[in-house]
Amino acid sequence: MVERNTTLEELAGHIADPVGAKLTREDFANVVGRITLAFKHLDVKEARKAEFERIALEVLKPIQPWLGEAEFAALVNRLIGAMTAFCVSDDD
Repeated sequence: MVERNTTLEELAGHIADPVGAKLTREDFANVVGRITLAFKHLDVKEARKAEFERIALEVLKPIQPWLGEAEFAALVNRLIGAMTAFCVSDDD
């Protein structure tokens, strides 16, 4: 379980990394924590793309003011893609 948590935290860090320079350390840590928590609560058997988008927007909304529209959209898409891959790989 510890290994999975570490892996999810690393994944969350990689997802948020492109906008990390625009955030304070605290905001970056908070968004990484929110992304990690989203993955931990993701129901891989029942998840659908519409749900991924809702989750991504909810998780990333707190940092939206610090990002341009294109940056925010790219980050949302990055998180949606990661959640999709996470669910597919968990089915194997």
